[in-house]
Amino acid sequence: MRRAFRPDAVADAVLDRILATAMRAPSAGNSQGWHFVVLTGAQTAVFWDRTLPSERRRGFRWPGLLAAPVIVLPFADPTAYTTRYAESDKAATGLGAGAHAWPVPYWTVDTAMAVQLLLLAAHDEGLGALFFAVFRAER
Repeated sequence: MRRAFRPDAVADAVLDRILATAMRAPSAGNSQGWHFVVLTGAQTAVFWDRTLPSERRRGFRWPGLLAAPVIVLPFADPTAYTTRYAESDKAATGLGAGAHAWPVPYWTVDTAMAVQLLLLAAHDEGLGALFFAVFRAER
């Protein structure tokens, strides 16, 4: 896990390969209930301006993090799972009734597996990567 990056652009073909690998992650019922939003260029500055405004950057322990040329935001989609498990071949499970019916939120488990594949694919491409969370300004 890297916490300092060079601002060099990542070629679209490289990003496509990384994302294609992440999309091969296993998922309950082959629901594939994850979505990735890829930010590049000026979009990364907007992300940091919203999640780490300038007044909070003083004393930030990892200023090199803000130079990352790509940010991939993963989103878990419970609806993909409840819709899939409402289909005839899965309906008997009762999991199509809604997210409340799931004893384990597999949408987050499966999204985490997809992110792990994304991190490994980035490494295989010779890129540094970091899994991190935003604790403020999530909206």
